[in-house]
Amino acid sequence: MVVAAAEARHAETGFPVGDAAFASPDTGWVFVGDGLTARCRVLFTQDAGATWRPQLAWQGLFYGGLNVFDGRQAAFALSVSQSTDINGYRPEPHGPDDPFIGPDPFLAGTRDAGATWRLVPLPPAFGSYFQTPEWIWLKRHVHGAGLMGRFDLLRTVDGGVTWQRREGTDSLSAMNLSFQSECDGLLMAPYEGDWADLLYRTEDGGARWQREVLARPTGLRGKPGVRLDSVVRRDGGLLLVLWVQSDSGSERRPPWEGTYLYVERGSGERGFDGPYRLPEPAVPSRWPHVVACGADGRLWAGSGREVFVAADPGGPWERHDLPLPEEQHVFRIDPVGDGVVWLGSTKFNVLANPSGQLYRSADDGMHWRRLL
Repeated sequence: MVVAAAEARHAETGFPVGDAAFASPDTGWVFVGDGLTARCRVLFTQDAGATWRPQLAWQGLFYGGLNVFDGRQAAFALSVSQSTDINGYRPEPHGPDDPFIGPDPFLAGTRDAGATWRLVPLPPAFGSYFQTPEWIWLKRHVHGAGLMGRFDLLRTVDGGVTWQRREGTDSLSAMNLSFQSECDGLLMAPYEGDWADLLYRTEDGGARWQREVLARPTGLRGKPGVRLDSVVRRDGGLLLVLWVQSDSGSERRPPWEGTYLYVERGSGERGFDGPYRLPEPAVPSRWPHVVACGADGRLWAGSGREVFVAADPGGPWERHDLPLPEEQHVFRIDPVGDGVVWLGSTKFNVLANPSGQLYRSADDGMHWRRLL
């Protein structure tokens, strides 16, 4: 089903920001909504945020995150509450014998700057990774509880019209995925006590996975909470962001607790350099750093109400304060070039309950202006 942006409801004001992604200093998309009433909106700007046009409007859930590939292409996952519509399209009602009572999930993608959006029914899944608007990976739950359960990987190369299960993942649990090409990708597994089982690499599109060794941060003790995410650099290389948190309930936190960065080696050499410890904000934050790579190759890291910038992962890091309210913290950074940086904040870190704001800097992070 293809829906037109012209069918979206008129813009309402006051919705908090849930996610944002930008392709250039002028162009990008924002998800806003009201978690209590499940009202969801996707807005678009082509004039640096001076005006916002509603492109999608529905009642349901936003599964995130917004994936922007250029100024005309974007994609994400959503769900529409039963007996409601999205831009005038109402999904078929469920049969009387269908036990499913939840919202209907879809993949949404555009190739014309949001003038039209294609909606494709989404198989039951736990998470999605968009390599392109057409090339998408899903984590499908097999058995077990929560993040520690086991998952299959499903792949589509036609935007969700057909799906194929990728063999080779039966013994692995996938928390996050990252693909740099049709063949080369990484699988980040939940940490279950064995550091060697944290990261896997495929060179054949997910048919086979091999352990990828990461150096362990110095001084780690016990069985800490661990989260590993990936960031694709502008040159196609990868950064890994590792967040480790002690399982101790003591107010005195261990010195190794924090966020670390790993940098993929270049020139055909396999592996990652690191870990590099990221600087901590003046007011400690309980959330992981967010990391992005700018158009000029510099690294941007945000935590709490501060951002840090460096040309090298080992530093030195330049620190910038953010004009965020006390209850807000940074969750998204898009350094898109020409000194322009887009930044999203949030209060709850819950996609289903937007609680954030949107800011823009036109002078390389020195000053910020709130837009939404």
